[in-house]
Amino acid sequence: MAYNTKYDVVYKALSPFITHNFLSEEEIDSIFNDDKLKFGMPYMTDYTSGEHYSDNDRLSRKDADLMNTEDDRYHWLVERLMKQVKKIIRECDFSKIDIDGISGVNLLKYEAGDRFDWHQDVNYGTSHTQRKMTMIIPLNTYYKDYTGGILKLADYIEHSNERSKKFPVKGSMITFPSYLQHTVTPITSGTRYAIVAWAAGPYWR
Repeated sequence: MAYNTKYDVVYKALSPFITHNFLSEEEIDSIFNDDKLKFGMPYMTDYTSGEHYSDNDRLSRKDADLMNTEDDRYHWLVERLMKQVKKIIRECDFSKIDIDGISGVNLLKYEAGDRFDWHQDVNYGTSHTQRKMTMIIPLNTYYKDYTGGILKLADYIEHSNERSKKFPVKGSMITFPSYLQHTVTPITSGTRYAIVAWAAGPYWR
């Protein structure tokens, strides 16, 4: 995919940002104790064709949509995400990126063998509203609750090393531009839970 010069400038300017203690233990417990949350069927995507399919386990996870709940009980989370991503954008090297809302908030469940291959979250050319920033919040603890399932970010090895102090821990949030290639390595044991959300805005200028 080819990008023009201005896009290239944006890509070089933004880097992953860690917000420590974004969610408290009590808030995480309240999400897990929500008996109204329902996980859908495993989400699988063939990124070479753009088609969804159900007979391949190369990429898999289960999603529960937190934004489209009946009583809007996660409105507090949407507001907090929006406030924090605006703060991050103001403090980054390219502060004029346009954000006007949160386009989705999903609870992800990765079980043994699940993974998600290298991909981008952007949706160039498909909508007038574009995903600009991706936010991921781990909800349980690496090695204690699961092994494998490492979030890796292209060109940012220091954020992808589970022994690094920069690696996001339970309740912390990593925010990065949605064009950045990333992957989740296969779960080798246990179950990994995380929230993923996207901040969106008008078409890239």
